[in-house]
Amino acid sequence: MGAFGPFIVEPKGTAWQQVHPGYQEEYTLVLNDSSQFGYTLNGLSYPATPVLPAQVGDKVLVHVINLGAMNHPMHMHGMHFQEIGQDGYPLPNPVMMDTIDTAPGTTYDLSFQMNQPGKWLFHCHILPHVTNGPDMTGMITLFDVRNKS
Repeated sequence: MGAFGPFIVEPKGTAWQQVHPGYQEEYTLVLNDSSQFGYTLNGLSYPATPVLPAQVGDKVLVHVINLGAMNHPMHMHGMHFQEIGQDGYPLPNPVMMDTIDTAPGTTYDLSFQMNQPGKWLFHCHILPHVTNGPDMTGMITLFDVRNKS
């Protein structure tokens, strides 16, 4: 029952916005699968997973870390994203997609351009990882993208 989580190292004295200029929001999602806790994002199972707020026009950076023992193809509804980094290294040619298959023990940096308002699911695309009978549960979160006021 120990605690675990990501350890993100950035240059001393800098805010994350200085390390990642041009992004309005930054989120980290830790994927895990265990017989004790089931399929979780940041240790929680939907509907307890936090909503990720953003505004239309925002550029959002998401770090995905797969600490589980299984692959988890993470899928975004309503818009595409770019894979811009893997395992701490930037990709020379970012790839546009709506699903990324995350392997155990790997990390991914994803760039989202929030171009339309709404509540957009981001979830594992393996049905048993997001359902328990008729109920939605497991590796699901959503982006709540609102118009700028």
